Amino acid sequence: MGNSTKELFKDATLDDVAEFVRDPRNVHYIGMLLPPRPGVRLFSTRLEYEHYVPGTVRNGLYRIAIINREDIIWVLISIPKEDAPLAGKIAGECGLRFADGVPTIIASEGSSNFRSMSRICSSLRTSLATGYTAKVGSVSSML
Repeated sequence: MGNSTKELFKDATLDDVAEFVRDPRNVHYIGMLLPPRPGVRLFSTRLEYEHYVPGTVRNGLYRIAIINREDIIWVLISIPKEDAPLAGKIAGECGLRFADGVPTIIASEGSSNFRSMSRICSSLRTSLATGYTAKVGSVSSML
């Protein structure tokens, strides 16, 4: 069903991925997998398994890539632009919100970002999200 992500991004550089996200038919979300950002894995899983079910033609519209940048593992999720409200609803249920822009990594050596991917919305926690106010057990279930 469509091109697998493995085929799309096999041996891809960040520039290749940046070119992919320029597709105006899709909206793109990026979030940290490792270190784990509470809610990102849950968002990705729910979005795919509830709305782009594996083994269906619709699953070909759900694209995902894993990016290792600055010793942080990121997930890039691309879906059709018309499904952005659906993604926003699921994100809210997972304790996430979308911020227009690109993630910036700040380290003692300086900063780095995904500037070449300017059409990305990055997944971020809301300030009052469950992940910051819940007990440890409920946070681990979100990871």
